[in-house]
Amino acid sequence: MEILIIIFGVTLLIILFVFRRKLKESELTIAKINREIELNNNERRLEKEQFEYQILRLETEKGYLEQQIKEIEAEKKLLEQQIEKIKTENTQFIENQTREFERFIESNLTSIPYIAGMYADFLTLHYDRIANFLQTKKHPALNEAKRIKELKNETKEWIQKAKEVIYQLDYLKTEFPIIENFLETDYSEFDKIDLKDYDPVRNYITNDEWKNLSETERNQRALEKYINGKKTKWQIGRDYELYIGYLYWKKGYSVDYFGNYMGLEDLGRDLIVKKNNTIKIIQCKHWSREREIHEKHIFQLFGTVYSYCFENNLKPEDVEGIFVTTANYSSKAIEIANYLGIKLKNVGFKNDFPRIKCNINYDGFGLETKIYHLPMDQQYDRVKISKPGEFFATTVYEAEEMGFRRAYRWYGES
Repeated sequence: MEILIIIFGVTLLIILFVFRRKLKESELTIAKINREIELNNNERRLEKEQFEYQILRLETEKGYLEQQIKEIEAEKKLLEQQIEKIKTENTQFIENQTREFERFIESNLTSIPYIAGMYADFLTLHYDRIANFLQTKKHPALNEAKRIKELKNETKEWIQKAKEVIYQLDYLKTEFPIIENFLETDYSEFDKIDLKDYDPVRNYITNDEWKNLSETERNQRALEKYINGKKTKWQIGRDYELYIGYLYWKKGYSVDYFGNYMGLEDLGRDLIVKKNNTIKIIQCKHWSREREIHEKHIFQLFGTVYSYCFENNLKPEDVEGIFVTTANYSSKAIEIANYLGIKLKNVGFKNDFPRIKCNINYDGFGLETKIYHLPMDQQYDRVKISKPGEFFATTVYEAEEMGFRRAYRWYGES
């Protein structure tokens, strides 16, 4: 029995010893876990603080960047305004220089050699480059360089002469548009012609028609082809002026087609129409609907009205300026016209108006002569239809039935 008690006691002691050891190990484990938890918490707190610091830094940078963006946008807007201003100034400068250049070219023939010389210099520029290369290469070819320069001068001279002829011809075509009729004619169809007897009707009909049709039929055929055929820009503008003049003639005005026979020296006065004490200076522009009449055109008309008053000792209120066009007017042109008292009109073009001028005059014996003029006749634009019995005919047959005959050829002042 005592042995059992001893064994039980020893066993109990062993169990207590083991339990206390396990308990101590558990306490150590718990302490370790607590330390790890505390370390984790410290790490998370540190990470949180770092994260909050990053957020604060990013927000600060965001504010700075937003301020930078605002400043950049302000600078961009300022630069855009400056660029737009420069573009406007450059455009105005280019337009002014272009106008000056065009006036310089169109003003007189003295500008032609200068322009031709510039063109020749441009086309022979490569000669200078070749000559310079031959002179400056490692082994210079001076004789060849000299020959190239001589060749350049000779070529430039011929180019300049050729361009002068071309520019002079273009100038003459502008001054005397009727030249276009001769340039576009196929003279291979014609027999040998004495130009002093040349009838401009031949520009509009074939050689066979000229030979086989009567004079009346030839004239009518030429008129029809003139009306319905392809026209140059000058002819289109001239027809528009004729049409506007015809409309005023129907209203009882005497019409002077000043622009058609004065050419570049018309001073912007395409038509001068008069009735009783009323005088109107009219400028006509047959342009496409997409184009605009600008204030510079209004200023020109206003200036020529005052010039006309000065030349004829008239008061400005006695003469009215009228601008007639198929195009549109810019808002600025309308504003300026209203201020200056220039009347603006939009009038479309109708191609079927009567064009034959039936004119009554008197010959050297005091006898009445009844002459009709076709649009291709040389004195057509100078003829005024204003006396009783004068009128515009639609066809040659109508004019001849009323006792009018075709104008004789006119060769200029003797």
